[in-house]
Amino acid sequence: MAWHAVKGLTPQLSAESGVPPRDRCAVFVAIGLAVGLCACSSLTSVDAPDVVQPGQLNNPAGALTLFAGTYGLFGQSYSAAAEESGVLTDELVAVSFFLSGPDQRALPQNPQGSSGQTYDAYVRLSQARVNGLLTIAALERWAPAQRGRTAETFALNALAELLFAEDMCSGIPLSSISGSTVNDGTQLTTQQLLTRALADLDSAAAYAGDSADVRFLAQIVRGRSLLNLGQYAAAATAVVVVPTSYVYRVTYPPPQGNSLANDMTSAGARLYSVADHEGGNGLPFISANDPRVPTQFLGISPQDGVTPFYIFTPFMDMSAPLVVASGVEARLIEAEAALQAGDAATYLAKLNEPRQTAIAPAMAPLTDPGTSAGRVDLLFSERAFWLFLTAHRQGDLRRLVRQYGRNQAQVFPTGPYKGGPSSYGSDVTFPLFGEDANPNIGPANSCIDRNP
Repeated sequence: MAWHAVKGLTPQLSAESGVPPRDRCAVFVAIGLAVGLCACSSLTSVDAPDVVQPGQLNNPAGALTLFAGTYGLFGQSYSAAAEESGVLTDELVAVSFFLSGPDQRALPQNPQGSSGQTYDAYVRLSQARVNGLLTIAALERWAPAQRGRTAETFALNALAELLFAEDMCSGIPLSSISGSTVNDGTQLTTQQLLTRALADLDSAAAYAGDSADVRFLAQIVRGRSLLNLGQYAAAATAVVVVPTSYVYRVTYPPPQGNSLANDMTSAGARLYSVADHEGGNGLPFISANDPRVPTQFLGISPQDGVTPFYIFTPFMDMSAPLVVASGVEARLIEAEAALQAGDAATYLAKLNEPRQTAIAPAMAPLTDPGTSAGRVDLLFSERAFWLFLTAHRQGDLRRLVRQYGRNQAQVFPTGPYKGGPSSYGSDVTFPLFGEDANPNIGPANSCIDRNP
């Protein structure tokens, strides 16, 4: 389950790791990690033992072990981000009363010291990102020829920073490293996080060389970052060379599997159902019968005895991979840039290209809605169905408010929650992790703001 009580969440380090144990979410080293049970990149294959002793890391094989461990952490953190952004938006509906806070968009400004729920993806992404910094340093020192893996780590660290910007409040700190020491960062605004992601993507590009798969990953993450900054033409330029057929996914070997798939599918969990028209504004992910979001009705949820439970059928396999970036996303970025430029013909062609080439059988071509508002609606609907449960939806809904002038009551689920008597709240971001002991955040551990 992705939501946890605040206390007891942070893994502690072995004293042998060289990094002192601390009650901090960002501090975790991939030493002693069960690498073989975690996610790994589909672009690389790294043989690594299940348990690694610290002394074995100071060599080329150790650097590659750190690389594999970082991907294990990243894979699970991305799954958590997809789950939690899905439940805060209109992709998933919680069927457990314990999970009603995020589903209802009612989260505290500061959960510090509480026994409530926190954004687990923040913890996991922080762990993955710090491990990424350690991995980059190890690869540069011990395996300098592995430039493609260094580039890939830079790209995924940038993606972690991007997810902080898309899903969390303004004011997220980024830790840095000095040798094996992890240093507290200061609070960064959303724009500063995106700028940092772009800097890491510059490094990814510098290391990638002729590794096309890694370059494509970095280019898509760059395009996504630039969309968030409102730099549409630059975003399209970033992704123009990415083929529509390209897919970067993380895989989840058993027995650990994909935690999102487990939380939806496992008979002992089934915490979330696919949503349909949630809160009035939600898209018809079930009733549209769209082949990009195949669902199956499994009956009334035993969790609350009320909610019709629909499973996302690809996740019936609890080791189902999760798409992180794709050529389809590249075409959607180009479509949005064309829309912003007033080029309706290119906008429509870019939306239709993946409908003809990225799914079988091909889908019927779209027609131009004929109005600016209708084109925006169609674009974001296509993004929602193509990118379903891939940690994109929250960022997209926030952009509709921030960049397209929509009122959040027109975009996010609203009105009576599950028929009343309570109503949806107004949260569009997750708060800071309550027990992050970073002294630079301040005594209240509060966000700078929680605006879209």
